[in-house]
Amino acid sequence: MASKTLMEKIEALPGDKRAEVEDFVEFLAQRKGASASPPAKTFPDEILRQINADREALLREYGLFDTVPFIREFRETGGR
Repeated sequence: MASKTLMEKIEALPGDKRAEVEDFVEFLAQRKGASASPPAKTFPDEILRQINADREALLREYGLFDTVPFIREFRETGGR
């Protein structure tokens, strides 16, 4: 259906039905993947800055460390 035809059909509806169409379109836009806008950030920027600052402080204090033993232990015990 052409956009013009759809718009004409929507404009021909009574006011209350047009409001329903608008609500439905907003609902569809909010559904995951339906919006063309980028996804919302999971964390606010300030939290991400604090996490990075904490990571840098740990690196300065303890240096690099081998994570493989920790990962192996987690896989074997399931984190228990």
